[in-house]
Amino acid sequence: MPLHQTPPPDYEVERALLRQIGQRITAQRLQILHALRAAERPLTADELAAALHPLPIDPTTIYRVLHFLYEHGLVAQLTPEQGRQRYKYRDPDDLHHHLVCLRCGSDMQIPDESLDTLRETLCARYGFTVKVNHLMIPGLCATCRTQSPCQQTTA
Repeated sequence: MPLHQTPPPDYEVERALLRQIGQRITAQRLQILHALRAAERPLTADELAAALHPLPIDPTTIYRVLHFLYEHGLVAQLTPEQGRQRYKYRDPDDLHHHLVCLRCGSDMQIPDESLDTLRETLCARYGFTVKVNHLMIPGLCATCRTQSPCQQTTA
């Protein structure tokens, strides 16, 4: 192998993640999970396909694997107010949510505990138990909002 080429991934972390959830290990699952873990930002399915190129993975297979990984808590789906659905790796040991600015697109992570009061209120008032492993809350960041104080608005 020439010195300038990087060795192919061994997928050990991805194998361990799939074993941890008790699921069958396939080449497509390993490759897609690896690409999402390596991505610096959430990707659309098309961007993921481009990142996997030249691997011959059919777009339908990409969507099926993304759905599978989402159902098993290894992938988060982010749907911006305007735009296409994006996917990102979700570490099962790092529950957090996102505040996404509708103007500049900035993305701030907040800890899962930030939703505790909301969970308690929904349970006490409505008898509803929240089961969310990833939430994206749209709004305006501190930089983009006007000089007025924070206000509650609905879409």
